[in-house]
Amino acid sequence: MFKNFFLTAHRNIVRNKMQSAIQVASLSIGIAAAVLIGLYARYELNYDRFNEKFDRIYRVEFGDQVGMPSAIGHQIKQQIPEVENVVRLVNWIGKDEYATWSYYQNNDPSGQERMFRVEDMYYCDSTIFKVFSFSFLHGDPGTALRNPNSVVLTESTARSLFGDEDPMGQVIRRDELTVTGVIEDVINSHIEINMLVSLMSHDSLGGFKRGEQGYLNYYNGDNSFMTYVVLPESNDPRYIEKRVNDYFTETDQDDAFQVSEDTRFSLRPLEDIYFSTNLKGEQNYFRHGNMNLMRTLLAIAISILFISVINYVNISTARASLRAMEVGVRKILGSSKSKLIIQFLTEAILVSIFSFMIALTLVQLLLPGFNQLASTEMDLMISSNPASWLIYIISAIVLGIISGLYPSIYLTGFRTIASLSREQHKGKGSVLFRQVLLTSQFSIAIVLIIGLFVVFRQLHYMKSAHPGFNQELVINNNYYRFGEDQARRRLFRERLLRNPNITGVAFSQGIMGGRQKTGVQPLEANGVKIQCNILPIDADFFEVMEIKLLGGRSFSWDRPADYMNERGNLPAKVIINETAMRAFELESPVGYTETFDNGFTLEIIGLVSDFNFKSLHEKIEPCVYVWFDWLQNASIRITANDVPGTVKFIKTEFQSMFPGGIFDYTFLDETYGEQYIRDEKVAMIISFMTFVAILVACLGLFGLSSFMAARKTKEIGVRKVLGASVQSVFLLLSREFVKWVVLAILIACPVAWIVVNKWLETFAYHTHIEVWVLFAAILIAFLITFLTVTWQSLKTARTNPIESLRYE
Repeated sequence: MFKNFFLTAHRNIVRNKMQSAIQVASLSIGIAAAVLIGLYARYELNYDRFNEKFDRIYRVEFGDQVGMPSAIGHQIKQQIPEVENVVRLVNWIGKDEYATWSYYQNNDPSGQERMFRVEDMYYCDSTIFKVFSFSFLHGDPGTALRNPNSVVLTESTARSLFGDEDPMGQVIRRDELTVTGVIEDVINSHIEINMLVSLMSHDSLGGFKRGEQGYLNYYNGDNSFMTYVVLPESNDPRYIEKRVNDYFTETDQDDAFQVSEDTRFSLRPLEDIYFSTNLKGEQNYFRHGNMNLMRTLLAIAISILFISVINYVNISTARASLRAMEVGVRKILGSSKSKLIIQFLTEAILVSIFSFMIALTLVQLLLPGFNQLASTEMDLMISSNPASWLIYIISAIVLGIISGLYPSIYLTGFRTIASLSREQHKGKGSVLFRQVLLTSQFSIAIVLIIGLFVVFRQLHYMKSAHPGFNQELVINNNYYRFGEDQARRRLFRERLLRNPNITGVAFSQGIMGGRQKTGVQPLEANGVKIQCNILPIDADFFEVMEIKLLGGRSFSWDRPADYMNERGNLPAKVIINETAMRAFELESPVGYTETFDNGFTLEIIGLVSDFNFKSLHEKIEPCVYVWFDWLQNASIRITANDVPGTVKFIKTEFQSMFPGGIFDYTFLDETYGEQYIRDEKVAMIISFMTFVAILVACLGLFGLSSFMAARKTKEIGVRKVLGASVQSVFLLLSREFVKWVVLAILIACPVAWIVVNKWLETFAYHTHIEVWVLFAAILIAFLITFLTVTWQSLKTARTNPIESLRYE
């Protein structure tokens, strides 16, 4: 019986080549899109899940920030015995650290120094390997970071530094770090890691020297530490949260970390960190996913698959009258309705399985390009995980059942006598159902077209919006020794300014658009306490970056008291931005002073306009600018005259002042623009998916128009004999589709308006939907319909009426 089902299904598929080809092509494209996006969603959702204690790891947060003093983690471990383990990590330098390592080439005993850049270097406790499950290739995780000046490298970092040599025991110069371990590259982790250094390696923390009382346990020091805890399986994280808050409420701490009703310690599960983007400091250190993007892509993929299924249903039900005789004969021969349903479902499942095979081939071809575009490392897992075959086969069967269920029920519902008498089956119900599906198809396509327009408009808006400073013709040169040697840094500045093509040199602790080394501190002024970004700069920063001074004055080289040294000049001179002024509710901020309980006093000497040193994804936050020691980034403004020559001059001066250092420079406009590379890739992915959706919709429209034109062949022959023109016949065939496209437009436009505005609200600053976008989408929808239907309509309209009247 089943063999007969398969043979009959196969014959029917082969007999109707064009309709079957359209159904297979539609389903193949829809399945490929769904599989591709499904793999992407799986990849994103698997972040951090390699950790054996994944469901027991939490990050400690305070209010809306991730950074805190190192002492917080120490106190949690000491005072909360329910906590199984604690690790503290800090990235002081980000991607801007240089170091040297000594190596011997061709057994040359003299050796030579080589400079290299370390990206994503963290100081951390030795307990990190008891918290996170990093796979060791060399070394012992229990002892690797137990001693000062020990370092663990990732496999790729070790290979780039030492080649094929054994990295164990090798010494990385500058801090004389000894390699004590090598781990596999950390890919699916929210923490980007290339090098882990023992936290005890740092010479001083919070003003204390290594080994002194208070070292690593000081509250008024650096608030840049990330703290992670592991809880036993039996403990409720909400209970531990309460214990932590109770302890720090009862204990005198730094004012910056006083527990209150509004600001408390909390534990964020590891599984939530990758998709969290609402905390201060997260973007500076961590990989981040975009849940809204993933949901959008999943919605598009499901929409494409839905359109593909609609194509199958529409073409199958449209051809119902042609299969009426088959249904009638089978019923007379004793086939029950259930057997007929199985027969038609078998046909649908065969089409689905064949479509799946083509789709998986398409995905295999598209994956390398998609991986490059999405910065992922996905595969179909067919060879690595044979069980995936079972998943694909089950999915194909389920999709076949979904696609074929309604056509099967509809076809088997024909009355036997009517089927044998070749009665035309044009029931209003089936026609209306096809029209609803056709309208749904084009509604989805139009929503995607409008969405695509808005995505590109938002991208253009972000890239072209003025950030509040002049990013043109500024060279960034980031080097750690700028921060270590202030005297040489100033001399370097003076020597650069001798060149007439260099108009200004300023130093800061971070790069606009790059990783900003900002501290987040609660500050109080005018009775208002808020969280502020602290940005260390020098006296020339605002002038070089062309940031407007709205009131007061900037820092001055002629005023030594403006400079905040290690001991602190009191009152500390600061400059604030407009957002801070509004947050502090200060009408005239210049000259305002505030003295804190610990005796620290600050004075606001200037007010500058708001500028966005991050992307337009984030709001401008209250900022306080201080003139501080550790400034490692040089921003050099040049003229447009002889840019290559000016760069060469800067390099020569740099190498003269800092022998052995690497002159690694970037242009600020390029660095700032790199923030939107991910958005550009997203726009490209959405463009591709929208094109696929339109293609699938066109395939369905073409198949349906071809069949309907064939159904009207005799009618058209009669009309032409009676004098109808080609144009009138063309309009007859086209107007029905145009009517339903108009309805789709009326449905899609308000839906798109709501959906797109909701998406735009995820940006701190965004564009707006303009009426021309809707008109452009409408025009494209009509153009697509016209081009798709025209060929078949004109072909039928031009057919010889004699041939049309003979058509059966």
